[in-house]
This record gives sequence, C-alpha cells and structure tokens, in this order.
Amino acid sequence: MNLSEIFPPEGVILDFKGSGTEDSLSRIVDHLVENGLLEEELKEKALSALLIREESMSTAMGDGLAIPHASLPGLTREVGSLAISPEGVPFAGPEGELVHLICCMLIPPARKILHVRTLASLARLLVRPEVREALLGAKTPQEVQDILTGAESKA
Repeated sequence: MNLSEIFPPEGVILDFKGSGTEDSLSRIVDHLVENGLLEEELKEKALSALLIREESMSTAMGDGLAIPHASLPGLTREVGSLAISPEGVPFAGPEGELVHLICCMLIPPARKILHVRTLASLARLLVRPEVREALLGAKTPQEVQDILTGAESKA
C-alpha cells in the first residue's frame, strides 16, 4: 500500500495546533472521524491505543517528526493522518523538541507485518530534509499528496 493511500488529502491537517501529546492525538483522531476516515464507534479506542503506545515509548523521532501508531481491533484498513505544524507542537520526545510533522497511523491487528514495512518506508522518506521541508511548505492537502507520491517514486 502506498503512503499516499494511507495519508489521503482528507487526512491532512494543515497549520496544526496542539498543546501536548494527548491533545494533539485527540485532535488528530477527531479529524479522522470528522472526515469519514475512522468510524465514530472506534474513536475512543483509537485514542486510547495511541496514548498507550506513547506511554510505552514516545514515537517522536527528533528532527521535528513524530510517527504515532497503534493496532486497532475493529479496523478493516490502514488509516492515517498527517498533521503539519509550521510553528511546532510540544510532543513527548527527545529533549522537549517541538514536533512539526505528526504522521499518525492506525492499523488492523491482522496487518502488522505490512504495518512494520509502512513505518519503515515512512521513516526513510521523512528522514530526508527536503521532503520534510516540502511538506512544511505545502499549502493544500493535494500538494501534500503530490509531495508524498513524488518522494515515494524517488525512494
């Protein structure tokens, strides 16, 4: 599955604002529900799964990047949101560094192997400064989609 499929334009949040890890994840899950990417009945379980994952080990990776992810029973396909914050949001991670890109993924339990591959692909793309800079400068969700598609084709 391509990253552009996991992070569709409806899942993109431009000019994202959050006041911490829990608030940011709550806003992202709300966005997924409001945009029809996640069923309302899975909302609380999704947030809980993401927070439990963060408590066990932060998904902030440095360089202004966090990739919160969790397995979610009841989910039938991968669901993702890319929250872009030019100003940065506080997110539990290395030395209190602000996070500018939050790539949130929820996956069905039966697809864990694909999930690991997707995380690796995402990390390989977002470790590249030019990709992160392009995403931070994106003005529309479609532009974000185009950046992901272009970066994947060059990977």
